Amino acid sequence: MISVSDHLFSSELGELPKCLPIFPLDDMLLLPQGKLPLQIFEPRYLAMVEDCFTTGHRMIGIIQPASPGKNNPEVNAVGCAGRIISFAEQEDGRLMIILQGKCRFRIKQELDQVNGYRVVVPSWNKYVHDMFPPDREALIVDRDKLQHHLKSYLDSKSLTANWEAIGKTPDIELVTSLAMLCPFTAAEKQSLLETANTNQLAEKLLVLLEISSHEQKIRPVTKH
Repeated sequence: MISVSDHLFSSELGELPKCLPIFPLDDMLLLPQGKLPLQIFEPRYLAMVEDCFTTGHRMIGIIQPASPGKNNPEVNAVGCAGRIISFAEQEDGRLMIILQGKCRFRIKQELDQVNGYRVVVPSWNKYVHDMFPPDREALIVDRDKLQHHLKSYLDSKSLTANWEAIGKTPDIELVTSLAMLCPFTAAEKQSLLETANTNQLAEKLLVLLEISSHEQKIRPVTKH
């Protein structure tokens, strides 16, 4: 049995940690290679970040609650570990960090809390390929179709986008960023997280954009 005393993280660089602190966040998605800015202010998560810097890996698991709104909610089985790549301390004590997604994991076991934050034993086996650079040639994206459905989706949400920047963004970065940033439901975000590869991620993203924008268009107007 693994315990917290066996170290929160493996000491060898390049090796995925045997134990991982988790940060449950409502409707928040981190994907491998994606970047997630976070503002940390709760004492337990300030402690988590501080403890994280005593390790070589600097990894935190981002995971969605299965029952949002509770102090220590039940969480989904699959999350994504991110490494702290940027850190800034504010005058009021808050921390501003940026996590870069490294590898998804499935929770095998939850351990006792450390300094108020939660720690799990992760299984990396199914997702260890996340640690390798994605094959850009293997990703097939119909950019015209994607941008068409993205525009319809954003219009339905009364949102705007920098289309020049989108046009210049490579396929993998664009698919990852859109999957993370679009205001999909928690269940939809979880389904994106658990796709097998980048092609499936792109396909599911396209379907969600199309369905969501279509549903918004046919939604009846409520008169008061």
